[in-house]
Formats: sequence, structure tokens, C-alpha cells
Amino acid sequence: LQPTMSRPLLLLSVSLLASAASAAFSEMQYKNCNSIFEIKSVEATDCTIFEQEIKGETKKVCLFKSGTKPSIKIAFVPNETGVDGLETSVRAKFGKSTLPYAMTDFETCKHGGIACPLIGSQEYAYTQEFHIDPSYPTGELFQVNWAIGKGEKKHICVVFLAKIE
Repeated sequence: LQPTMSRPLLLLSVSLLASAASAAFSEMQYKNCNSIFEIKSVEATDCTIFEQEIKGETKKVCLFKSGTKPSIKIAFVPNETGVDGLETSVRAKFGKSTLPYAMTDFETCKHGGIACPLIGSQEYAYTQEFHIDPSYPTGELFQVNWAIGKGEKKHICVVFLAKIE
């Protein structure tokens, strides 16, 4: 390519990357399950938030579409410096049954968009894509337990409600 032709091509490429990277995240209602780190927010792409009455309380639920690859983003602030070797663990609770979600990219520092070792008091945004396989049950409310930790420590632990259509 000639130098004059490459500049428009470069600008188009940057523009397409920026629009792809800015997929709309929806803020989710979540419960902090004794995280060591401070959780600032939990968001997801390809998530339609709706309200559902559960045991007399109105809860916000994230509706995912079967066959999609949404991303989750958890903003957090570590309370210590030097933490590395974090691993992601995800489980789905259907009624009384809890099933593990097979994370192929479970190494948080390599695949979560954060640089380790972490620096205390600095805000981070962990982002991870996951696949909603068409074989997963649809139409049923379930609880997602998303944990990031090292060994037995849960540095990040959040729970949210979801449904697949």
C-alpha cells in the first residue's frame, strides 16, 4: 500500500476496533459474597435486565440469549499489593443443584484484561467473555456464582441472577 492509502485504512481499522470494544455493558444487580477486595460494579454485555418477583421481593435478572458470547466486567479495588496467580471459577445454581461452568481461560491475570501482580488501592476492571452454549437450559431462573481467587481465598466473589432464552 502507498502511504496515502494506508492512513484512511488505518483510521477505519481503529474506528471499527473502538466500536467493537465499546459493546454496551448493562449494570447488574449483584450480591457480594464476602470478597476480600472492594467490588465497585458488575456489568455484562448482551444482557437484558428485567425485574422478577422472587419470594415477595423484586429482583433484577440478566437475560442472556442462547448461543451468544457475552462478557462480564467486574470493577474492583484490591486492598493489598503483589497479588497474582488468580484463577476464575464460575458455578450456576439451578434450584438445589450447583453446576460448574467450564472456564477454558480460567487464569485471571492472563485472560481477564488485568496486569498482575495487582497494586493495592488501584481500580481494575476484570473483563471475561463466556459462551452461552445452546445446550444450556432455557427459561429457568438460576444464580451465577462468579469467584476469583488464589487457593482458598475469594478475592472477588459475586452472585447474580440470570435466565437464558
